[in-house]
Amino acid sequence: MMKHLEDSYVKEWKTTVKDVKDGKFVTLSETYFYPMGGGQPHDEGIIKKGDEEYKVVFAKKFDEVSHEVDKEGLAPGDEVEVSLDWERRYHLMRLHTAAHVVSALIRNKTNALITGNQLSPEKVRIDFSLEQFDPEMFRSIIDEANTLIEKGAPMKFEVVTHEQALDEPALAGLAKGLPEHEDIRVVEIEEQDRQACGGTHVKDIKEIGKLEFMKAENKGKQNRRVYFKLA
Repeated sequence: MMKHLEDSYVKEWKTTVKDVKDGKFVTLSETYFYPMGGGQPHDEGIIKKGDEEYKVVFAKKFDEVSHEVDKEGLAPGDEVEVSLDWERRYHLMRLHTAAHVVSALIRNKTNALITGNQLSPEKVRIDFSLEQFDPEMFRSIIDEANTLIEKGAPMKFEVVTHEQALDEPALAGLAKGLPEHEDIRVVEIEEQDRQACGGTHVKDIKEIGKLEFMKAENKGKQNRRVYFKLA
């Protein structure tokens, strides 16, 4: 499992540069950066060598996590200090967990299928398949989410095998689309939601704070969309 999933609260660490390609694409011996994917934006931060700072402007996983920096100068073997843009990371953690809370409420209230989602530092977008379009219902779902968040609930994390995932209806659809050798990380909000997810989350939904409904959109036949943000 990648380091950012083992502990999403690590902000700073020391490591060495493992490889550099084209001057600006850096792999590290150890990293807690979240690489872009799964609807969650990549982390940003700083790699520091001595007094020289290199801003990480993009991160993506290939065989390993590649960190794109804003200038050349790093080389394999360099000992470096690394820090995340923690304000950005923690904001996205809160939003990602909020997306799970809201998605669970939508599913439980309407039996709708969640067809897509996208996080940005500014807002969350969730798409789902539903015949009716009722903006006030979506507003009430955000209100209900705020009630749950205020009460709080711990997040639980585990890794299950492909075979175990196939035995869970909520996970089976995803498992069928993954290579058979691949384990699946499961994120659970106690008594509310259990989903396969490779993103970063807070430890308790109370950390999310308050959500603000932005708008709902009718995107065509059975395609509905809701936007919300942190208040």
